[in-house]
Amino acid sequence: MKKILIADDHGIVRLGASVIIKETLQKAEIFQAETFDEVLEKIKVEDFDLLLLDINMPGGNNIRVVEEILQIRPSIKI
Repeated sequence: MKKILIADDHGIVRLGASVIIKETLQKAEIFQAETFDEVLEKIKVEDFDLLLLDINMPGGNNIRVVEEILQIRPSIKI
């Protein structure tokens, strides 16, 4: 089973991405985060296969957030 984290500050975007993923990967386990801090909290405790990341969201408005995420989970696909 794939574990996917959808990180976006817009609920409708998270919902839409969740629906599309579930149509394609019915067994995928989907998690959501609204802020960059929430992303960090979740990746510290869960090992995700994929992170769909809005690069311009509260708490993380630049490309350095990718580096920070990869320091915590080097194998995560972003």
